[in-house]
Amino acid sequence: MNDSLMKLSNLKIIDADYNLASTYKDDLHNNKKAIAAFEDLNKRYEVHKFRPSTYYQLYKIYQSVKNTPQADYYKNKLLNEFPNSEYAQLIKNPNYEAEKNIQKGEVELFYTETFDKYSTGNYDAAYSMSKESETKFGKNDFSAKFAFIKAMCIGKMKGADSLEMALKTLQAIYSKDPVSMEAQDLLEVLYNLKHPSEATNGAGGTNQTDTFTLDLAVKHIVIAVFPDDPEVAASFKASVADFNITYYGISNLTVESSLFGSAEQIVYIKTFENAQTAMKYIGNLSKDKTVFSSKVKPEAFTLMAISEDNIQKLFRKKKVSYYKPFYMDHYK
Repeated sequence: MNDSLMKLSNLKIIDADYNLASTYKDDLHNNKKAIAAFEDLNKRYEVHKFRPSTYYQLYKIYQSVKNTPQADYYKNKLLNEFPNSEYAQLIKNPNYEAEKNIQKGEVELFYTETFDKYSTGNYDAAYSMSKESETKFGKNDFSAKFAFIKAMCIGKMKGADSLEMALKTLQAIYSKDPVSMEAQDLLEVLYNLKHPSEATNGAGGTNQTDTFTLDLAVKHIVIAVFPDDPEVAASFKASVADFNITYYGISNLTVESSLFGSAEQIVYIKTFENAQTAMKYIGNLSKDKTVFSSKVKPEAFTLMAISEDNIQKLFRKKKVSYYKPFYMDHYK
């Protein structure tokens, strides 16, 4: 119906074709059909995220059937077109995967020790270990998590202003990592602490009719708030609808949307039996790379669970920052 949905459709076809080829290769052990499926995918789409992997898979298949010319052909294509990819490293260094797994285990253990220091209140040690990780391991799978602990330690040791600066720095460096959203949650809390009048009435006291009530057992709605962009909204709603059909088919979830203030949109996903099921849904949805891809950037979205009673109060204010501190305190 439009360019955005067409792009989304192509991405789904690419995923399906790659999974089909992988099934032929790994599950059915049908090399002939696996080769045909991988090569058909590459002919159909000149540019796609799986191309380095397809070259490697074709190289391995041809190598296994002792077709050296074709194996060399795909090996050379991989090394020439994607020399820095992990698949290229696997060819250049036969021990690459084992070495990487060893290093990942070391990083994960070091991160666990760092987190333990932080969680027990030893902020000086946790900060030092987070800094040490930068030189000890360089860029790694836990870099953003180390940076988040470092920022929190700065806040604990130096106060709110330093925490705010550290979180903004983290967002700039790791804008595409989930920790960026966690940082944004905390920045909004800090903002509300500095501007308490935005959650109060004009007389300076709390408006009791707009005070949120906590009941985690009642029916809940998941909301997604993001900058107003019709193309992003259409893509997000279509992806969420597919996500619901695939993973929540028996839940009969519905997806609705509307403007939220003058510059944002809000999507409602409903209805969940209680807060716990809504929070599990948020955890699953936020990790789905099919939903959050292309122009649908996870860092632009605020996902929250809210009870049916409280949604009306939020809509009167039309400000995420009005509800977020309550959500952070009682749900997160």
